[in-house]
Amino acid sequence: MKDSPRGHASTNDVVAGLGPRRAEVLAVVRRSSTPLDAPAVADLLGIHPNSARFHLEALVRLGLADRSAQERSSPGRPAVGYAASATGPLGAEASYRELASTLADAVTRRGRTPQERARRAGAAKGRTLAVTRSTGSAAALDTVVRSLARLGFDSSASATRGGARIEITPCPFLELVEEHGAVVCAVHHGLMDGVLAELDAPLVVDQLTPFAAPGRCVATLARRTTTRGT
Repeated sequence: MKDSPRGHASTNDVVAGLGPRRAEVLAVVRRSSTPLDAPAVADLLGIHPNSARFHLEALVRLGLADRSAQERSSPGRPAVGYAASATGPLGAEASYRELASTLADAVTRRGRTPQERARRAGAAKGRTLAVTRSTGSAAALDTVVRSLARLGFDSSASATRGGARIEITPCPFLELVEEHGAVVCAVHHGLMDGVLAELDAPLVVDQLTPFAAPGRCVATLARRTTTRGT
């Protein structure tokens, strides 16, 4: 029997063990680039919020979802949001599938170099991940970090005097980077470009430096001088 990437259980094996309803809940949180609370999942699936919460908590215990406290605009207990885990049993396989899909798209795109085509394909993918309108730099950075998490990265973002900085680690594609680093990194550069462009964010990716430190890539973001529609 062939092992899935990095020794994880195969997607079919894991999902088959969830049952149909729990698999639907997992699919909903995996499609979202931002955390969803139980009422939101319930509304999307037409089920009771308590049922949605039951399945979401089960996914957390299985390592397929992460739980986090969400900010509230009114007094009360913080809402609990759920997001698909990039490091759970489906993480590695899903990451490679996302990259393969984007690289396949790059083959059909125009560009003078493979890197240019890969970056454009990454940007197109990034646009599909930006499901909400940006309300500023912080919200845009959070969406970029969550989009990178879908590919298996554990990233962190911080504001700088000139814009922002995103530290990206670890790279789940080291085997590919050794031979095709320029193309793989171009996809990730483009993905961040696409997310920021779709959000009409006040930031742009100025530079992506692979392995700026051991096991760590760094994206430097600058402030945009104009936004769409101006």
